[in-house]
Amino acid sequence: MSIPLRFAIRWLSYPLVFGGCASFMIWALYAGIPYWPTTPIVAAAGLLLIAGLERIQPFRRAWLEDHQDTLTDLLHMLVNLSVIQFTAEFLAKLGDAVWS
Repeated sequence: MSIPLRFAIRWLSYPLVFGGCASFMIWALYAGIPYWPTTPIVAAAGLLLIAGLERIQPFRRAWLEDHQDTLTDLLHMLVNLSVIQFTAEFLAKLGDAVWS
């Protein structure tokens, strides 16, 4: 794998995937697409994409080892899903306030 690609996966994948998911959810809110099941599906797809990229190019090799931290990972996932949803709703409301 080339150095620029490894750099991009290592440093840019999370912000790009997070931003892309949030942007899509904002668009979906404006387009009238229902929250359920769209938002959980998009958030889960983003998390799976990040997990896959982390397997391909881990930020730290030691993270690939099993540390018996599944509960921590699940809590982290729930926090991420909440942050993604909050961000999408906040930006949609901000957009309404600015464009109204």
